[in-house]
Amino acid sequence: RQDHPQQAQDLRDLLIVPLAYRIAAGFSILLVIMLALAGYHLSLLHRQSVDIFEISAKSRAVLEAALEIRAQLIDLSRLSDRLKAYEALEETELGGSAEDYHEKIERVRASVSKRVKIVKELDLPEEQAQEAELLERIWQEHLKRVGLREIRGTLSEPATSPRSAVNQGLQPTEHQLKRLQAAAKNALNEQGAAVNANVRQAELAAQVAAIVALVSALAGSLVVGRTILRPLRRVAKGARALAEGDFTYRVPESGGEEIAALARDFNIMAARISQLDQLKKDLISNVSHDLKAPLASMQETTRLLLEALPGPLTEQQSRLLTLNLSSGERLSRMISDLLDLSRLEAGVETPSFERLDLGKLLRVSVEELENLLKERDQSFELKLPERMVEIQGVPTALGQVLTNLLSNALKFTPRGGALGARLEPFSSPKKAWWRRLAPSVREAVESSDGAGALLEIWDSGPGVPDDHKERVFQRFHRVDSHRRGAQGTGLGLAIAAAIVAQHHGALWVEDRQEGGSSFNLLLWRRVPPVEAAS
Repeated sequence: RQDHPQQAQDLRDLLIVPLAYRIAAGFSILLVIMLALAGYHLSLLHRQSVDIFEISAKSRAVLEAALEIRAQLIDLSRLSDRLKAYEALEETELGGSAEDYHEKIERVRASVSKRVKIVKELDLPEEQAQEAELLERIWQEHLKRVGLREIRGTLSEPATSPRSAVNQGLQPTEHQLKRLQAAAKNALNEQGAAVNANVRQAELAAQVAAIVALVSALAGSLVVGRTILRPLRRVAKGARALAEGDFTYRVPESGGEEIAALARDFNIMAARISQLDQLKKDLISNVSHDLKAPLASMQETTRLLLEALPGPLTEQQSRLLTLNLSSGERLSRMISDLLDLSRLEAGVETPSFERLDLGKLLRVSVEELENLLKERDQSFELKLPERMVEIQGVPTALGQVLTNLLSNALKFTPRGGALGARLEPFSSPKKAWWRRLAPSVREAVESSDGAGALLEIWDSGPGVPDDHKERVFQRFHRVDSHRRGAQGTGLGLAIAAAIVAQHHGALWVEDRQEGGSSFNLLLWRRVPPVEAAS
């Protein structure tokens, strides 16, 4: 890898399977399992149908032959009865001769012999074949024992009369015939049991295959899901970082071909956004810096004119110069705010955090606004905990945050209205606050001390609409100035948000039940090491 980095990278690229191929492979595995299951069922059904046909055909042939033999045995018994009656009546009205009966009996016996031989020659299962062979042996013994001479015996010898002579072999033959029929029926029953067993086996195989398919599907879904979701989560995390203003975030260009292409496009987009944002910041910073010096010169010239050093001024001239000076001072403040915001966003200064009492810092900021509160006849309610609320931060920067938030509340509170601030320490952040924190800050807080302080600064003004609650912290964003009656540069909240982000805290606005807005500031007792956590 060290000697041939390009070859190693080419090998890794070859080993990366495109996402479409992975999904296709997963579906192919499931398809193979289902086809194998269907093939197994078809082969089982085919084999079962062949076995059923063969056994049922043979058993049916045996049963049909047995019925015919049984009928012929009945005919043979009936003929022997008629022959006995004929000999007893000695040529009476029965008609015919004894020889006719003898010939009929011989024809029936020959037919029985033929049927028995046909049954024996069938390719039967072992049990039926044994019974058929025994049937033939019993019948042949009957034929040897009872011939034509025995059938023609006289009535004077009852033991050798035609009736008794013929019937001497019929009962064993009928008994063996019943055994053969029972064997054929048993074969059918066994085949039915085998069919049921095969059906159960097929059901079991189907269940096992279904479980295997389900497990394979779940495993494939997990693999494909992780393959897709993990890089997509990285891209989503990058999108959130961009939305939060972190234009330096980059997504690892790993994974399948499609995901890697998406990551590359995302990084190109992020780099382009970062360049445009930097160009905008540089333009604002440069223009603000270049305007500051001539603007200061213009203000100084206006002050000299107002002091009447060149000569006396009329009332109208004095009023116009005063307006010009006021506008210049307002423009100067805006330029100073732009420079401060550009410096914060550029990160040119590394903040030096120190321990400080947030309650004391808040009290000082409120005291600085007492004259404005009296001029506007506004009341201020300050709620501080009895014990000191210690946090980590930059005193001057946090003082500017408090001043901006308090000035914003004072500005949007009508004359004679009320505003206030409430400070509370906490040992761990509430769940509702987590979504206010950047992802990298959440990771850092989870691995460090989560104690801090929550400051609420509220006013009784017109409030902030829901669709503006996120955008009020953007530079130059102002909510319907005519409805709120506000005047300002539109940079105070943006500067406060940038300083809070530098302290890895959170700043958000909510509506108050009593009316007005509530700006919430979250700061940490120990600033979490976000860079190390990231």
